[in-house]
Amino acid sequence: MAELSAAEPARVHAVVVGIEHFGRVPNGNWDLAGAAADAMRFARWLRRRGVPAENITLMLAPVPAAQAAFNAEAHALGIDVRFVVSRDHIMDGFRPRPEAPVGDLLYVYWGGHGVLDHGDRRLLLCPDAHDADQRCIDLHQLREYLTRPDVVQFRQQVFLVDACATFREVNSGPSGPAVAAFPAGPREAVDQFLLLAAATGQAALQDEARGTGAFSDAAMTWLEERSPGLAPDLAALSAHLEEHFDGSGPDGSALQTPVTMELLAPGGRGKVVALRPPSGPAPAAESAPEARAPRRRGGLVAVGVAVAAAVAVAAGGTVYGLMSPGKGGDGKGGSAPAAASPGAASPSAPPSPSPSGSATPSGSPSAQPAAAPASGTPAPSAQPTAVQPAGPPKVCASAQPIASVPEVVAAPCYVLDGGRVTMIAEVRSTRPVDVTVYLWLTAKDDPRHLFPAGGTAQQTRRVATAREDVLEPVGIALPPGKYEVHMYVTPKGEPAPSPTNPAVTGRSQGFTYP
Repeated sequence: MAELSAAEPARVHAVVVGIEHFGRVPNGNWDLAGAAADAMRFARWLRRRGVPAENITLMLAPVPAAQAAFNAEAHALGIDVRFVVSRDHIMDGFRPRPEAPVGDLLYVYWGGHGVLDHGDRRLLLCPDAHDADQRCIDLHQLREYLTRPDVVQFRQQVFLVDACATFREVNSGPSGPAVAAFPAGPREAVDQFLLLAAATGQAALQDEARGTGAFSDAAMTWLEERSPGLAPDLAALSAHLEEHFDGSGPDGSALQTPVTMELLAPGGRGKVVALRPPSGPAPAAESAPEARAPRRRGGLVAVGVAVAAAVAVAAGGTVYGLMSPGKGGDGKGGSAPAAASPGAASPSAPPSPSPSGSATPSGSPSAQPAAAPASGTPAPSAQPTAVQPAGPPKVCASAQPIASVPEVVAAPCYVLDGGRVTMIAEVRSTRPVDVTVYLWLTAKDDPRHLFPAGGTAQQTRRVATAREDVLEPVGIALPPGKYEVHMYVTPKGEPAPSPTNPAVTGRSQGFTYP
């Protein structure tokens, strides 16, 4: 797969879509908890890496009760969110402006329901879709539309799509899809890379308990941890997603098979690198493992796992290669792999819409008293340590057990690299466990949260015996002085007290800046 070239944040743009509420479907039967939050998580990743707020088009269709919270979070990021309720609203977000945006890199994130039509058309359902009127757009027509220089001018474009690709004829309502076409026009050759949650005929998992998509969560966790800049190693991300979902089925097979396709512009040379299709037809959603059977919601079934399909595309090019590496797996159902984050949802009776993952809004930290190590808990280090990677040192306080999660020990750390400060929580556990980690920065002996202002950075992870670093770059300029990185860890899903409570300090590691 070709590599992205480095891009200045000011020359990066994004269109970010999260559709979790389908207002014309009775009783919220198509609602996809977490799709809007996963989109917000991607927008947050862009902002924390310096992309200007005005370069981000954020379109959300949350459940009505959550709209105010999403509006507040978008406002805190400086983004004007568009709450969309129709296909027209979605298409307007992609249509040309008076002057076409120009830059180095365009991101398109989509989280929601999807279905695979004849001709391998990936259809993305819009907020006003319902069983009798399946309003949607064609992903690959959208991809082609974004090669028009009068619409946008970005020579590199990356698509992350958390949606199902179940066959429409298997999962269909009384009517076929109602696809709205983007207008055709002159095109130019650009590089396009697509990371897709589900392979042909497969569903993408939505973990409703965690409120996120398996694909979105796995991809975003990798981006947050492994991509400090805006030009991630897409081949490494694809390989991570394949490994992440491989062996996730109850028999050790992959619930879904990652697929990598490479399409080259005219004059390029492509070849079939590997071709290992799934080991049989996709079973019906009802055949999902009994241990975590999908829950039927009206015509939809929240099922299956999300896998990465990585696609490198040059507009106007010819398909030269198709790679389906990995073990064969069932095509449609199942629950998220234990180590995987939640995934996209997959509908079953109506068009098989596909879910998108979601990150919950940041929570606040709360005080956590120290506890004696539980049996088998890794022993805390006696002294603060300085861990020396291939770069600036990571300085940590002593690791201590977490009272609310006795299997876990954690330490607050920081890395000072020139004028840049990164807050880190170093976490490990005696067994796999889902935790939420909070990080925030204060001036020494001052309870007010400097970064994030008045709040905390929050990440939910599955940690195990291998040490895991949870990273959060400090996104504000600091005057010279003494500061403290604070860390707090809770079991996933447990609420944290308000960060305005001066008694809430978590554990901390101090440093002097610069």
